[in-house]
Amino acid sequence: MRFLIFTSSLYLFLAASAGVLLSWMFIANDDPWLIDSHSNKELLFGNQNITFDEYFNSLQSNLTTVSPSESVKSILRLHYQFTSMLLFLTSILLLFVVFLAARNRIITLSTHIMFGIWLITFAYLMKPYARTSIHTKLFMIVLISNIIGTVMYILHLVQLQIKKMTEHIKGSHSSNFSCECVASFNSQQQQQLNTCFSIKFSKGNGNYCMTANGDKTIKLFNPFKSFLLLKEYKGHGYEVNDIDISNDNNSFISGSTDKQIYLWDISTGEIKRRFKEHKGKVNVVKLQNDILISGSSDRTVKLFDLKSNNIKSIQTLTDATDSITTLTCTNYEILTGSVDGSIRIYDIRMGKLKTDPFYSSIGHISLTNDNKCYSVTCLDSTIKLIEKDTGKVLQIYKGHLNENYQLKHCFTKNDNYLLIGSENNLIYYFNTMTGEGNTFTNNNNIVNCIDVHPKDNYFVVGTLEGKLELLSYNDGAK
Repeated sequence: MRFLIFTSSLYLFLAASAGVLLSWMFIANDDPWLIDSHSNKELLFGNQNITFDEYFNSLQSNLTTVSPSESVKSILRLHYQFTSMLLFLTSILLLFVVFLAARNRIITLSTHIMFGIWLITFAYLMKPYARTSIHTKLFMIVLISNIIGTVMYILHLVQLQIKKMTEHIKGSHSSNFSCECVASFNSQQQQQLNTCFSIKFSKGNGNYCMTANGDKTIKLFNPFKSFLLLKEYKGHGYEVNDIDISNDNNSFISGSTDKQIYLWDISTGEIKRRFKEHKGKVNVVKLQNDILISGSSDRTVKLFDLKSNNIKSIQTLTDATDSITTLTCTNYEILTGSVDGSIRIYDIRMGKLKTDPFYSSIGHISLTNDNKCYSVTCLDSTIKLIEKDTGKVLQIYKGHLNENYQLKHCFTKNDNYLLIGSENNLIYYFNTMTGEGNTFTNNNNIVNCIDVHPKDNYFVVGTLEGKLELLSYNDGAK
């Protein structure tokens, strides 16, 4: 499609340039302007009376033996040069139109057609003068290229219209996403919460949620009771960047800028274990059964066995060339994202590494619920849906703004929609199949973390300003 646009625009420029050159050659091939006072319809050729049209017909049929007088030559020369000059001026005007044509389809198509009509008219007017000259051959090339270019551009417009109708048909069922705010928590109305770096629902029934905060704390809320604060966990020396909750909801882990990972008891608030191997801040943590997985600014991913009393890591992955920003996992795979612009997929069973390059800093990874695809946010304001086994890009979502912050995203429970915040204070939802996106406002707060309820149609969001919201959604799924 882009090739057709480029080809059409390039053709217009070349056709106009060729028209200028062609016109100049016609003009330069004859004497300066001559104006004759005997410009009557009937002109005298020697002793014969012959009309102007009859003389033209005799020229075209090569049957004339008439030798025109100087007055007739002047009229013919004037007609010849006037036509050439008109083409010359038209071509110069077309050069200016070309730059507008690339921005407007109607102007582009109109320019093609009008220039083609003028070329055909010019060909008719100039036919008696240069039937076999190099000028005529050059002129025919310009005329044929105009016809080809016009047909190509019409096909391009038809293709655009077909695509638009197809997307409308596909997306006609996907615009029925709706949501509303059920409860909210504003840190300025209570104690200071600062930035919320991570928010997670509890496992199972999802009755509670936890937040990792910029004030060095982790907080446990009941979001269905207007974010009733149930417990606060303190122990980290710097902001807490990420948390993850165990499947039995008895414990959770936290990673902090203080380079440490803590294993907590949820009910008592006791720190059961400390892991201090990382040499940089811990950006992301994940619990997979009894394995703790962490990613750090020291460019490493470490695995710890929680069944063992040993606090030393059982494996360290050192393939990244820059800070690890995100990770997720399945039962036998670990997916990591880095500032170096690559997603690395480690197959633990086979001991293999697969790398998918994206050439832009990776912000966050999220797996679909069937674990067959993953989505990745990059700091170029795009989200890409990738087939995990092949690395094929299935869809690209655009519209949100994401250039400075790590914005986490997630899928709804049936994978129909993808939810993400935006640096323009909106929340976007994208249809995963069609890529169609839409927004709703979030009261002038940048949503940087989000999580979907494990069972019901709810999701929670946390913002850079410390505001939390519980929202219900309806995506039209039965």
